[in-house]
Amino acid sequence: MKWIIFCVALSGLVMNIRKKRAGFVLWLISNGYWAVYNWRAGEYEQGLLFLIFWFMSIIGFFAWSGGTEKQKPQERR
Repeated sequence: MKWIIFCVALSGLVMNIRKKRAGFVLWLISNGYWAVYNWRAGEYEQGLLFLIFWFMSIIGFFAWSGGTEKQKPQERR
């Protein structure tokens, strides 16, 4: 299961690099998993870190346009 979540997290990274907003959804899944996993393992600091990442994924999903807005072409000199 951990390798699947690992791949989900990497897929989210690739999607964000390609300016796909859905990458944040994959990060929600992977960060949520790791937050619970680490908390149950007694690694509370790591669990808290992934919980913060989970919240940041929500913020990123709503705040980041990811290049979906039309950009003005650059003027040539």
